[in-house]
Amino acid sequence: KKLGYKGFQDFKLSLSQELGRQDASAVNSVVRRVALQMTDAISETSRNLDYDKCLEIAQLMINAQKIGAFGVGNSAITAMEFSSVLARIGMSVIATSDSHMQAMIAANMTAGDVVVLISVSGSTKDIIDVAEIAKQNGCTTVVITCYDHSPLAKYGDYVLNSTRREAAYEGGSVSTIASISYIVGVLYNAIYEKLGPDAYERTLRAAGAVSNKSM
Repeated sequence: KKLGYKGFQDFKLSLSQELGRQDASAVNSVVRRVALQMTDAISETSRNLDYDKCLEIAQLMINAQKIGAFGVGNSAITAMEFSSVLARIGMSVIATSDSHMQAMIAANMTAGDVVVLISVSGSTKDIIDVAEIAKQNGCTTVVITCYDHSPLAKYGDYVLNSTRREAAYEGGSVSTIASISYIVGVLYNAIYEKLGPDAYERTLRAAGAVSNKSM
């Protein structure tokens, strides 16, 4: 009562309400912080991304007999995402997270084929091994990484840099993953642009093929 409350129950209720406000404030703070990190990472990546280079890559991919997209961990998921979105416009991209399969696929690719290699650090040994095999076979190599002076970047005919704001021990955090997915999205749009009116027809056919999959 000396604190201005009618009793202990009144005090508990007031305390509970205050803690609730603090919890809500903390949650909102986290939500805003993560959104800001992702927005900043994508914005910085967009400022450094050369769209003309993306258009060149797009044409090479359209002309290729085979396209591979490879990564490890979160980067493998992004590679498979790339394969999935390109399937909508009739582009067949081989993507697998199995490092042995990646090496075997690259071993049977030749000049004119395109290999997209995704690695945040640019130091993932399995992906560097695939890059070496692809280069030996004369493939065009496209490297997506946060570090343009990394071991993997040295194998890239084209290097597309993503922004990284996290420490190395944090691995592929959400903002880094978002910025790499952004690059994949830009490449998709570059290919769509290069395909011209046919791209829209392809998306319609792809949509029609799965239209009966929803209840």
